[in-house]
Amino acid sequence: MKTFAVSFLCSPSKIRKKTGESPIEVSISVNGERVYYQLPKTCNPDVFRKIMDSGRANDVKTYCDGIRAKIGQYQTLLEVQGKPVTAKKIKAFLEGKEVKSYTLLELTGDYLKTKLSTPSAYAKYRNTFNRLKDYLGRDKEISEITSQDIVNYYNKYNPKFAQGTMRNEMKKIKSLFLFAFNDGRIERNPFSGLHFSFKDPDKPFLTYEEIQAIRDAKLDERLDNVRNFFLFLCFSGLEYADVVNLKKEEVKENRYGQLYIKKQRVKTKVEYISILYEDADELWRLFDGDIPVISNAKTNAYLKEIATAAGIDKSVTTLTARHTYATYLLSKRLIPVDVVQKMLGHTTNRQSLHYAKMLEDAVFDVNYRHSRNITQPTVQTKADEEDMEAFRKMLGI
Repeated sequence: MKTFAVSFLCSPSKIRKKTGESPIEVSISVNGERVYYQLPKTCNPDVFRKIMDSGRANDVKTYCDGIRAKIGQYQTLLEVQGKPVTAKKIKAFLEGKEVKSYTLLELTGDYLKTKLSTPSAYAKYRNTFNRLKDYLGRDKEISEITSQDIVNYYNKYNPKFAQGTMRNEMKKIKSLFLFAFNDGRIERNPFSGLHFSFKDPDKPFLTYEEIQAIRDAKLDERLDNVRNFFLFLCFSGLEYADVVNLKKEEVKENRYGQLYIKKQRVKTKVEYISILYEDADELWRLFDGDIPVISNAKTNAYLKEIATAAGIDKSVTTLTARHTYATYLLSKRLIPVDVVQKMLGHTTNRQSLHYAKMLEDAVFDVNYRHSRNITQPTVQTKADEEDMEAFRKMLGI
């Protein structure tokens, strides 16, 4: 606590005509926050000023000293309990009201119970909130947490985290305090007026040659299962969570004999439709509906080993597979961006357009077409255009 002050006043503007007296008010200022509380005792403003300037004891001065002592005792109690001292909290004490305070852990516990449904999301949010608590040094009351605390947290972790990770980190914390503000637990959101800028994170993807290198790499059984799982992600476009929650009966066959999946994404609840083209179809039939799944963290750890064995100098994760699939659709399949958006379950085309900008390297380029004996682009003839239009209608776009 930096500043603390208590003073008394009796305003001439509030004189009651019948008595010629005004109510005595107490002014409480804590760290620049000032509140006023009207006491039940009254006095003539001129008399009050003389009494307070005088060194003599009298009932009015004794009354004010008693209020000051009462405030001081409550201030000491809060400090002993390790709770923040605020002007509004002292005013509520004088009014006889109970001031409900929430610590960061209490707030995050309530938030996690009401806002999140999937175990993976729960764990990610919990880890972020625990990191914030550790940074603050203790389980602070949320009313204590200031905008400067948020800025300092950002400044500490921004150099350590990737831009995409840091963006998500701040989004989680912002949503927590918005929840507290909307629920009436804090009167001011510490994120108010704050704005953080982030660069779009790099989204590495694999070329056809790199996919082939992974296919050809000599791996033990432990890594071979992860390789097949990863390749299925590459050719289906599914996220890790979507595959984990995929049921055998959800993979269906259309009238052309193609396998496809149409359901909501676990993460965003946005509907997507994934066409299992040749490579994905082959892997799905190999799995026979029993996809070898281990934890996402363990999968990513194994993918580092697989990338090394394949001679790939890129950061390869389960998310790399989704980026690979997107560029595959845009380049080899020549599927328009709006259709890619629907197939990937993107909420806007901003994410899909990002992949279109990445195609300067010609992912799945002519070499891939030749390796598959594909000499013509997928969308070229009038019949192909009619098929694409029918596909758009099926997707609802």
